[in-house]
Amino acid sequence: MRLIGFYGITLALLSMTPSTFADDLLQPATNLVIEKNDIYIPEVREREERHIVLQNLDKKFNYDWNKFNTIANNHQYAKDVDSYIQKLDPQKDLNKADYSTFANLLHKLGTYHAHVSHAADPAIDKLSLAEPLLSAKEMKAWNYNHLAYAFEKRYVETRLTADKEKSLYYTSKVIDLYPKEQNRQVAYAYFIKGLVKHDAQEDDEAEKYFTLSLSTYEKLPQGKDDQYIRIKTRFAETKLEQGDQDSEAIALLEEVNQYWQAKGHTENNPFAAKTLLLLGQAHLNTGNTKLAQEEINKAINTYLHIYGKNNERLAKAYELLSESYVKAGDQSLAETYQQKAALVNKS
Repeated sequence: MRLIGFYGITLALLSMTPSTFADDLLQPATNLVIEKNDIYIPEVREREERHIVLQNLDKKFNYDWNKFNTIANNHQYAKDVDSYIQKLDPQKDLNKADYSTFANLLHKLGTYHAHVSHAADPAIDKLSLAEPLLSAKEMKAWNYNHLAYAFEKRYVETRLTADKEKSLYYTSKVIDLYPKEQNRQVAYAYFIKGLVKHDAQEDDEAEKYFTLSLSTYEKLPQGKDDQYIRIKTRFAETKLEQGDQDSEAIALLEEVNQYWQAKGHTENNPFAAKTLLLLGQAHLNTGNTKLAQEEINKAINTYLHIYGKNNERLAKAYELLSESYVKAGDQSLAETYQQKAALVNKS
């Protein structure tokens, strides 16, 4: 192998190269590499190799926040994607044709962090990087929605007004994209507004936006889908948190539970598990300890199947079980599950 200066390349060599390679030769470069039966610019070769890697990662990392069955098999792929794209500068390292794939990976990873990892900062980081690279109106709307959702999660953690306002800002951007249209993107933006208002203890405003979100879904063709049901679950959760609406929450959650049971494959469905966990909490609130334990144990089995034994969701489930055994008068089992919760919280 030997190196030769770029500007000494002949027009004959240029005409023999593939079009993409020839285009790159028109840009200033320091060196070509000449090997037996091969001539290439190292920087171009590296970008071509990154193109292949990005395509493979995008194919393998098929997480879709609307499809619960894509969660369990994507934990490792999410780590692989995160590790790889952290090292990339799109303007420096990628061909322009790869920007859309890079943006798609960022968006999927951001939604994974928001909905699966429940990690607000990584979600905001990835979704913010994706934003200027997305051009399709629908994708921009969903990216804004997930940024709003991630900032809402951070507001819960920080209680900073800036995070609250950022969340509401991105929901408004979604609604502004569709000033005369009611669709799933707008319905979801209303839902996030409801979450933020609930977080701020503005419960009347929260209920208004939850109701507006659900009614918007109900007006759409096939609108009563998984998104709609997940929002109904969160609405029920807010009623539980208010402390005096257990019966209303149970009615909503029973409806949601029937939906997931009819859909099947609940062992792979964390949203079905959350419904059971909330039902357990509601039954515990109303004094039905035995039924509460049944629902909570079903939720635990699903969480173990999907996430393993150290996931944060298990901590709340174990704490509720511990509380149920206190009420049932079994202090030994109560302590056992409290210890399990403590171990998860430490991991």
